[in-house]
Amino acid sequence: MKKAIVILAIFQLLVSALYAQWTVLPGGGSGKRICVDNGIIWVIGTDDGIHFFKNNSWSQYPGDGKGRDIAVYNGTPYVIGTDNAIYKGTGSGWQRLPGDGTGKRISCDRGTLWVIGTDDAIYSFSGSAWTRYPGD
Repeated sequence: MKKAIVILAIFQLLVSALYAQWTVLPGGGSGKRICVDNGIIWVIGTDDGIHFFKNNSWSQYPGDGKGRDIAVYNGTPYVIGTDNAIYKGTGSGWQRLPGDGTGKRISCDRGTLWVIGTDDAIYSFSGSAWTRYPGD
């Protein structure tokens, strides 16, 4: 009985996905990385600029920062810059995070930053220092 319910739920999801509609956002543009925070879409554009979509239009984040990857938490963007350093948006520009961390990918979970470093190791940020996690 449980198998039939699970199969039915997956089938409904697949049927729903087949009829999904994609909507092109106004203003055009294209991007390399994307993150969504509280309904606001953030992207690293093909120009490496940091842009966000709010109130039905695109804006560039102040400070003319450039990035490779982005994570956003409660409206504050964090990016891996084109120099692989890690930066926090201040509202008017960018501030490098302490600890001289560098990375390739960034993510945020409930306020904790997680980074895949340029050495391929996994790190988290405590607010003042980076912690490296052991393993391969």
